[in-house]
Amino acid sequence: MNFLTVDELRDYAEANPIDYLVEGILKEGTFNIASGEAKSGKSTLIRHLASCVTKGEPFLGEATKKGGVLYICPDETDTTELAKAFVTLGVKDGLLINPNPVDRSRLHVALGEWLTKMPDTKLVVLDTLAKTIEYEDLNNYDRVVRDFGPVQDLARETGVAILAMHHTNKGNGTSIAASMMGSGGIASLAVTVLEVSSYNGRRYLRSLQRYGREVERAELFLDKETGILSLGRTASESREAVTVTRASELESSITRYIGSAKKATRKDVRLAVKANAQKVNRALDNLADRGVLVCTGSGKNSDPLFYSHAELPTERLAA
Repeated sequence: MNFLTVDELRDYAEANPIDYLVEGILKEGTFNIASGEAKSGKSTLIRHLASCVTKGEPFLGEATKKGGVLYICPDETDTTELAKAFVTLGVKDGLLINPNPVDRSRLHVALGEWLTKMPDTKLVVLDTLAKTIEYEDLNNYDRVVRDFGPVQDLARETGVAILAMHHTNKGNGTSIAASMMGSGGIASLAVTVLEVSSYNGRRYLRSLQRYGREVERAELFLDKETGILSLGRTASESREAVTVTRASELESSITRYIGSAKKATRKDVRLAVKANAQKVNRALDNLADRGVLVCTGSGKNSDPLFYSHAELPTERLAA
């Protein structure tokens, strides 16, 4: 064994930065999963990723390393549609597709031979996990780790990122790992799990990652003319936008009311705009801080706070 001090470990990490295929999302030399229900859009996502890698173009706004892609899809029944998808994406070179059945028991051996012949390969896509790797029992943790381990080892030895598509249970789950079909061993082997889901005709992406930054659930938008995907607001960004909008609407209601009332106490405002005290007080403070409103009074029972528009002389309001 070779133990390191904390300082030595830090120096080692600085001298050996993480090599990403997709910056902050997909690490080189790793086994990864793209999960989702049937027809959720995971194939569209992975084809876009493959296109970005072959051209060295950003994937969902993150830089990629240009390299070859091997796309193994024995489950693909419509090769015409598959070819059309890659033509739409503008893929010309760097992509090799195998739509034929494979010997699942020897996939890692055959794949290793291909990668020896094609050292520029950066990404291998397995569509799907069940159709490309032989396994005994997806629900048995130990057997999953045993059966999928050789492919994980191959990724580590060659430096290639391997991304396998896998299905989720209907209705998904609260966590990404829990939503995938089979044992939790599948998620434990994967360095990154990209989960695509659909709801009310909209598609969403989120990720579970060992390295880099996790993608918070965000809506996916597809440009049908180019096949290119982009990410919309995350859930927290949407909530923040709603909060900002509501706060702005409340401030507008307050300024309109005070404009007609000429001056008002906090209680007057609260009753007029029908909002809770905390939100009203915060809005009044913000408006006063920005100079939209003028606040007079000490706030004591005998001398309550009064708010008026800044452009109106407070002497006239007190008259």
